[in-house]
Amino acid sequence: MTVVGLAKLQAYKQAHGTARSSLDAWVREIAAAEWDSSSDIVSRFVAARCISNERVLFPIFSGEIVVDVKVRYGSQVVLVVRLGSSAESQSWRF
Repeated sequence: MTVVGLAKLQAYKQAHGTARSSLDAWVREIAAAEWDSSSDIVSRFVAARCISNERVLFPIFSGEIVVDVKVRYGSQVVLVVRLGSSAESQSWRF
């Protein structure tokens, strides 16, 4: 998968340095993945929450951080929409 929106991740890592290694590992794993459907995602990331077929929430850093992405399976692209604390994610609208 091609990860788009790395600048958002970078900005978050600069503000929250303790999460850097977890976010870097997540990006590496996503970049190496090939997904055809949301079931491919949840088979690897059991804690991932599929909002729709193309929208997925990934809990990172022991669930303290949530990454909201849009997935385009045909073009193999993951777009980082936003990320924030678990508490912040509770107020997100989809």
